[in-house]
Amino acid sequence: ILQKRQIHLKEIAYKRLDDANTFEDLISKGEKLSSQTSPENRDQIRTRLSDLRQQWEKLSDKLEDTSQKVDQCILQLGEFNLQQEQLSKWLKDIETSMAITAELKSNIQDKRSQYQNHKLMHQEILSQNALVDSVCNKAQNLLSLTNDQHLGSYLISIKDTYQNIVQNPMNFSIN
Repeated sequence: ILQKRQIHLKEIAYKRLDDANTFEDLISKGEKLSSQTSPENRDQIRTRLSDLRQQWEKLSDKLEDTSQKVDQCILQLGEFNLQQEQLSKWLKDIETSMAITAELKSNIQDKRSQYQNHKLMHQEILSQNALVDSVCNKAQNLLSLTNDQHLGSYLISIKDTYQNIVQNPMNFSIN
């Protein structure tokens, strides 16, 4: 969607550049016309030419501003996708590790080893909070810019998954 908007904005910008000569020609002809008319009509023509220039400048400014916003949004989306992939891989890996280490051990040595592994895993889980927050913040920013509801459901899913991992019963004894 954003790439289509970006392409469309570039097409409009090129069209505006193509039409700039026509616009300047129109202004020039209007100024020549104003010099050949009566004083009261001259002021009217100048006012209209001034209004026309202001509208053209507003259009140019709005087009530039919108293009910058779309470019920024595309950049943010790229950053979000990279972090989202990193986070998804980590979540999948940690869930797999938790499933593997969830089996209770029978002897004391194995239990100690398992406890140490759980402790390290819990520290790893908590250390990823900054990444989770960063991905969620980027998703929230993109959601507000694009109104893409898929991002909203993704945001909820990531937060819930991370909270479930943090609150996993295996981690309660480690705190």
